[in-house]
Amino acid sequence: MSSTSGRVTLKSFIATNLVESVVVVLFKDKTISKMVYDVVVSKEIEEAKEKICGGDYLGARKILLQVKGNVDDICGMIAVCDILFSASLGFMDCDFYFVLQIPPQATTSQIEASYNKFTTLIEPIANANNNFPAAASALRIVQDAYSGLLNPEQRKAFDDKRARKLESSAAEAKSVKHKWSIEEFGPEQVWGIYKGQDFMPRRYVVVNNSFSWNNKVCATLLEPYDPMLDEEISWVQEHNLPLATGLFKRGETPLDLDLSWFSHSVKCDKIMGESESLYKIYPKKGEIWAIYENYFDGTRRPADVKSDQCRIVEIVTDFSQEYGRIRAVSLIEVPGWKSFFQRVQQPDGDHSVSRKEMMFFSHQVPAYTVEGSDSHGIPKGAWHVEPDALPLRITTLQL
Repeated sequence: MSSTSGRVTLKSFIATNLVESVVVVLFKDKTISKMVYDVVVSKEIEEAKEKICGGDYLGARKILLQVKGNVDDICGMIAVCDILFSASLGFMDCDFYFVLQIPPQATTSQIEASYNKFTTLIEPIANANNNFPAAASALRIVQDAYSGLLNPEQRKAFDDKRARKLESSAAEAKSVKHKWSIEEFGPEQVWGIYKGQDFMPRRYVVVNNSFSWNNKVCATLLEPYDPMLDEEISWVQEHNLPLATGLFKRGETPLDLDLSWFSHSVKCDKIMGESESLYKIYPKKGEIWAIYENYFDGTRRPADVKSDQCRIVEIVTDFSQEYGRIRAVSLIEVPGWKSFFQRVQQPDGDHSVSRKEMMFFSHQVPAYTVEGSDSHGIPKGAWHVEPDALPLRITTLQL
C-alpha cells in the first residue's frame, strides 16, 4: 500500500470516527497512529467542553475519564468537572466541604492539602492561553472554599449556616412519607404503622386485604397477648405505654388505612394456636431500633420513660430463649448529618438486653447500610435511617 493511498484511507477513517486501535492494526506507521489518536482525543475533549458549557458536569467528566493515554492536563479537566458539580448541588449556595472533598471535621492540614492538590491541577488550564471552559471559575471556587474554611471565624459562621440548613432539610424530609404501592400488601402480612401522639411506628397491624379501587389497606391492630410478664402488665396497664416486643394477637376492630400510615414490613414468627394465631415480635439481627433513654440510667423505671428521648441501636444477635437476651450496639450520628448513623467504637456502646428489659425498645427504625462517601464524611457501612421514624430527641454516648 502506497503512502498516498494510505493518506486517503486515513481521512476516511477519521471521517467515520474509527478508533486508534483499528488504525494501528491497519497501519504500522507510528506517525499515522499518533495523528489519528490526537484527532480522536481532541474530539472527545471538545465534546466534554460542550457538556460543561451546557451545565452537564457529570457528562463531561464521563467523557474525560474515557480518554486513554498520557494527555496533558486531563486530571485538571476532570477536577474542574468535580468542583463545578459540587458547587452546583442545591444543598447550599456552595458547600465548601463538598468542593474540597473533605469531611466537616477536617483539620487545617487536610484543608491545605486538598487546596494544594486542586490548585496544582487547575492552574495550568486556567490561564488566558488555555480555552478550557470554566477552569478559572473552578479555581476561584476552590480559593473561596479554602479561605472560608481556613479563617476560624468564617468557618464557624459557615458551619452554623450549614447546620441550620441540615436541620431544615431533616425537617422537610420528616414531613414526607414513603410512597408504598398497593401491590406490596397481601393478607397476613404484619406492618408497623405510624400512630400515637408523636406518630412513631410503635403499633402493628396484620393485613386482611388491600383494595386498588380506593388505594387503601384493610388491616387489624395487634394487641399484646396475655399472659404478659409482670413488668409488661405494669408497663401497659399502669403507665399506658406502648409495647413493641413480645407476643401479639389480633384485635377486634378492622381499619381501612391509607398507604401513608405504613412504615415498614415486620419480620415476625407466626404461631398457630388452637383458637387464634399469635405473632412473636422481637428485634432481629441487622435491624435498627430506638430504645428509651432511661434504659441506660440504671433505674429503668417505666414512670420515667419519655417517648421523645431515645438512643438508636443496631441489633447484633437474635433473641435466644436459651440465653433470654439479645445484644445491641449504640449508634451515633455521622457528624454533619441527621439521618446517617455509625457504630460507637468503645466498650460502653455494647449492650445486653434481657427479655424483661425488652419493653424499653420503643420501635424499629427502617434503615439500610451505604457504601459511604469520603468527600461527604460518611463512612462505609454507615446506616441511612428513615427520618420519619426518628424520635425528636436522640441522645448518644459522650465520645
